[in-house]
Amino acid sequence: MHKLYALAAIIFCIIIITAGNGCTPDEKTVVDSNIEGIWLGVLSVPSGSELRVAFEIKIDTDGKISVTMSSIDQGAMEIPVDKATFKKDVLNLEVNNIGGVYEGKYDSKDSKITGTWTQGGDSLPLVLERVEKMPE
Repeated sequence: MHKLYALAAIIFCIIIITAGNGCTPDEKTVVDSNIEGIWLGVLSVPSGSELRVAFEIKIDTDGKISVTMSSIDQGAMEIPVDKATFKKDVLNLEVNNIGGVYEGKYDSKDSKITGTWTQGGDSLPLVLERVEKMPE
């Protein structure tokens, strides 16, 4: 009888421990639709030049997030973002094609995302602001 109670207790603990795993959003899920839109920022690169960078964030009806990146001044448009997460007002983007990563904190009051772009060992500040359309 004690073995049955012990087994039941172990099963209960396993259920409690693993229950949260089913609630974790996947890498393409977004919680807040306020992040949707076109976000533009300027990277000041070590050579002294400035490059406009934009991220277009779309959310489908299931709440899945998809993102493309454009380096406007370099003519590289609609680069797929491989991993995009937005949790607790923190936006994380990974662009494997160019080895780039962005992490920024969304400020709903100022409608800005303040963060860091990391690529090729360099980390640069990048503040993104919402714009109505993609710059040319």
